[in-house]
Amino acid sequence: MTAFLTEQQAIDQFYGAIEHYPRFAQHKSLIYTAVNFAQKAHQWQERKLTGEPYLTHPLAVATMVAHRVDDYEAVLWAILHDTVEDSPPITLDMIYDTFGSRVGFMVDAVTDATHYYLKHKDILCQDKIEKILAWWLRDIAIFLIKLADREHNLTTIDGLDPKKQVRMSFESQAIYVPLKQIIQYNDNPKPLTYYIDQLNKFCATHAITDYPSFKSYLMNVMYRDFDDQTYLFTYSHSHRVLWTIENKALFYGMIEEDAFANAIDIVRMEQIYEWHFFVEFLFTKASWSEALSLDLWGITSVE
Repeated sequence: MTAFLTEQQAIDQFYGAIEHYPRFAQHKSLIYTAVNFAQKAHQWQERKLTGEPYLTHPLAVATMVAHRVDDYEAVLWAILHDTVEDSPPITLDMIYDTFGSRVGFMVDAVTDATHYYLKHKDILCQDKIEKILAWWLRDIAIFLIKLADREHNLTTIDGLDPKKQVRMSFESQAIYVPLKQIIQYNDNPKPLTYYIDQLNKFCATHAITDYPSFKSYLMNVMYRDFDDQTYLFTYSHSHRVLWTIENKALFYGMIEEDAFANAIDIVRMEQIYEWHFFVEFLFTKASWSEALSLDLWGITSVE
């Protein structure tokens, strides 16, 4: 049986990690306050897929963020990011009031209950993706910390409900990897000003002025550029994410492309007369970047 960290061990480990970054020393008291807040919010909660104390997840993300970003409020967000969504007694107002407007906005952005912001109701979003993009365009630092959260969550994707596996894979392919490429983020972190400059240049070049136009570009252009980096980021912890298509014409059009046909394994296919078609498949390798002309928008499992 795998031995997990206890809640207190995770806290001690996080405090030890923070000590390696003197830049956070003057904010240590507020960081401790956030840890105590999150500990109470997640009391008795466990990660569904592993049984670990839930607090181990936000503290693991906060440790990654502390390494990547010279921004104490980003560390606070990492600690607090699931408190509102997972602990009904905790409200966004409590986060705004206790930790300030920027941290409140960060937590607000990842709370799925609404497609608007509590303190910024002028930002109206059609869906979760628009809400995320509105947040990233406003503060690119938050992409870097949300990226850490996504990376940590992908390590347990195998245990998710199949539809959630597809949804997480889709978001990773369509949003996270493309934005990493846009701002040229890699394992050697650069100053935030560098990433801001890269994002601004990209938006100027492609006439992106707001989050709907950003979403449109990602969905219609960059999502088709599925390369090895995209595959490895999305599927390095799972090769069993099943995709579903129920549109016969769409699937047969896609399968004619050698790059797509060679990259998937068909798990199950059913056809009953002309009115029922169903195919399940999974991606099996990282070399199908030639399939740039494929239209994947008939995939019915993506929600």
